[in-house]
Amino acid sequence: MPVHPAAAVFPMLPDDELAELAEDIKANGLLHPIVRNTQGQIVDGRNRYAACRLAGVAPTFTTLADDVDALTYILSENIRRRHMSRGQQAMAVALMIETEEGSRDGQTTRLSVDSTLSKAHVSHAVTIRRYAPDLAPGVLAATEPFDRAYTVAVARKREQDDERERKERQAREDLIELERIRRVAPDIADLVPQTLSVAEAKATLVKRQQREVELRQATSELASTALNFLDPGRVISAEERAAAIAATLDASVVATRPDFSAARIGRCAAVLAALMALVRAKENRNGSGVPPVG
Repeated sequence: MPVHPAAAVFPMLPDDELAELAEDIKANGLLHPIVRNTQGQIVDGRNRYAACRLAGVAPTFTTLADDVDALTYILSENIRRRHMSRGQQAMAVALMIETEEGSRDGQTTRLSVDSTLSKAHVSHAVTIRRYAPDLAPGVLAATEPFDRAYTVAVARKREQDDERERKERQAREDLIELERIRRVAPDIADLVPQTLSVAEAKATLVKRQQREVELRQATSELASTALNFLDPGRVISAEERAAAIAATLDASVVATRPDFSAARIGRCAAVLAALMALVRAKENRNGSGVPPVG
């Protein structure tokens, strides 16, 4: 039989107590009919209904009038029968507010039917329900102290708030970092977020920049070695240096290198001539005999 969602908030009796209730109903009959609303949902008497089925006794029913508010009725009946503490009442209200009917405007105030149940109690219970839902059943069953559950819920809320702030801060920092990456390496920035995270894009850019630095260093050292070889620094003509280099060539090695040719040496000379023009232009802009790096 369908049960009203607000009535389902309250726990069923333990098996041994339910068995005792079934024995009583079997011996004395069902003294209090099960209450349903006009939609056929049980609003009061879930345990009695279960005990009737266990005892093999046909239950009797009564219908809650349409002008009676179901939520208020369910809460007041359970408070009266179960002798609930204020913490339990507040937890019940918080859980009932979570139902579709309870989530409507003004239900928090309307459900606080007991004068000893303050809005603060309900607010604390809502905090428990939201941030420590695993403790809510224990609070309702009086096996978990209300104040302890609220302390745990507040601590979890603080952790969640801190984590949310951390993520928001990280998102802002990632946006700034992505813009920086885009200025120097738009191709890498375009890979975010489909292929790379911002952190991975940053690492990719760092690796690229490191390779560029290594390439500059290697190129500079190689060029310096080539210049020292071609022009060792002594006053000597180009023809004499060329003759000295040719005299020290290993004919057997040269013979195995088809790319060792006058044509290739000519191309190298053209590259050196072009490099000389670039360095001279830099020297003129720099105003000194030492070209700037890069």
